[in-house]
Amino acid sequence: MWATSMKFPFRRMVLCGALGATASFSVYASNGNNQDALRFNPDSGGTAGQVSVYGQTVNYTAYTVSYVSKPVKADQQVMTIYIPSTATKNSAIFMPLNTGGYNQISLSAPADVTEDNESGSTRAAALALSKGIVVVSPAGRGRNTTMDVNGVTTEVGNGPAAIVDLKAAVRYLKHNDSVMLGSAEKIVISGTSGGGAFSSLIGATGDSPVFKRYLNEIGAANASDSVFAVSPFCPITDIDNANAAYEYFFYGSGITTVNRSSTSILTMTANDQRLSGVMANMYPNYINGLGLKNPNTGVPLRLNSYSPDAVMGGSYRNYLYGILGDSATRFIIDSGYVNADGSLNEDGQAYMSTPTAMNGATSGLAPQDFIGWNASTKTATLTSWKNFLRFMNRLKPVGAFDNGFYYVTGEMDVFNTDPTALQNDVTVAEGWNHFDVNLGDAIVKAGLKGVSGYTSLNNFKVPDAVAQWAAMMNPMYFIVKSKRNTGLDVNPYAAQMYNTSKVAKHWRIRVGSYDRDSSPFISMNLATALQNQGKDVDYKIAWNQPHSGNYDNVDMINWILKISQ
Repeated sequence: MWATSMKFPFRRMVLCGALGATASFSVYASNGNNQDALRFNPDSGGTAGQVSVYGQTVNYTAYTVSYVSKPVKADQQVMTIYIPSTATKNSAIFMPLNTGGYNQISLSAPADVTEDNESGSTRAAALALSKGIVVVSPAGRGRNTTMDVNGVTTEVGNGPAAIVDLKAAVRYLKHNDSVMLGSAEKIVISGTSGGGAFSSLIGATGDSPVFKRYLNEIGAANASDSVFAVSPFCPITDIDNANAAYEYFFYGSGITTVNRSSTSILTMTANDQRLSGVMANMYPNYINGLGLKNPNTGVPLRLNSYSPDAVMGGSYRNYLYGILGDSATRFIIDSGYVNADGSLNEDGQAYMSTPTAMNGATSGLAPQDFIGWNASTKTATLTSWKNFLRFMNRLKPVGAFDNGFYYVTGEMDVFNTDPTALQNDVTVAEGWNHFDVNLGDAIVKAGLKGVSGYTSLNNFKVPDAVAQWAAMMNPMYFIVKSKRNTGLDVNPYAAQMYNTSKVAKHWRIRVGSYDRDSSPFISMNLATALQNQGKDVDYKIAWNQPHSGNYDNVDMINWILKISQ
């Protein structure tokens, strides 16, 4: 159930009932902040540095600045600007986020790039500098940011704090565009996992008045916070609908490792499997309410009740099957596994037939147990959903993002504001804020209310203020209008986010084929909604990749150069 009120130790945001009507006014009009304190001085000296990129020495000057005039946590609300010696006024600005898990964002320095190691966000920064791109590394608050408040260690990075800080960093760059090298009209932001969610949110929520009060409170610059392009890797987002997405994707696999520290396969209990089925079949109503269309054909993407068969799953499931098949095809061809006549060579046959451990567990399956290869068309096809999931090895229990009966998730911590419940302990689950009302509904529908193991959720409710925050932190709500329905209870504030922002024009979205931290539906929905809105979207599933990012930095930097010409 939705709760109607909750007391917070910090000021609670109030949303107007007619937010959409306010989108036309200037969301960065004068707010009394000290704008002179936010003026960048290129003559302030900076620090000279250099990095070696494939034998090329790249010289740069680094400036570390505060991007707000009234910081909550001064040492965290800063950023370092790296300006390469080859930068021009027209250069793109690349903003890689050094964070994951919705944690606070840390400053990072560019790292040397060698022929055999080009992965990692700091290496992406080095590659960008070598191409004359200005690199900005922001720090910012996150769910683990704390400070002493009246003698109490208090979390000060909950809710949308990280998004607000990143918006302030973008505003600083826009505010100083005339005195800095690089074009603030060509800002490209990128991150992985929780950082992918952060970057997606910055791309989806540009100039939305929803964040105005928060930006004023920290003294952000009077400028726009919209960005030019976004390159998220495996974004953990749409989190208040992600529990159901996870269950629909993994339903029937029947196994989980429960947590990252364990590689042993555990069989889900009968009650957990029952709950999984209920949540899986709650998801279609949400998807069908989005009104998504196949970007290539315009055919509506419809999701049916769960079935292990692709066709029975509907056009939505078929579309994902096609994307996964394209991913496997690229991998097999790019790996040199194909003969001139289209047949698999010896290495390709070995790849297809060799059982492989994936994500720390051995299923006994080989790729040929879920991939078929067509020599005449030189294409791969996903042939078994069940074997694909068994090979991948499910990671999380039911309630993957909003839980409380197995463990308190990182996403739950994003919305926690109670200093008395700062322990990651199942016994205090009732003291934590839930954000997915459908989990509580599913427990009731599955007949598990009061059953051993679920008793901590007997009083399950989503506080009103948390529902507001969750809506602010879901990029889907800003891009596509979500219909409320009885199958999946969509956030009551979702409609107030829609059409209030300037959405980035260019998107490059990547997720691994063996990513079990979230369902691939999440990234596919984001990409499809953007494509349906006419945005330029380069979306691919990277075969053989787990939950990770920055594995194709050369291609990403070339993409930035291409779109920013």
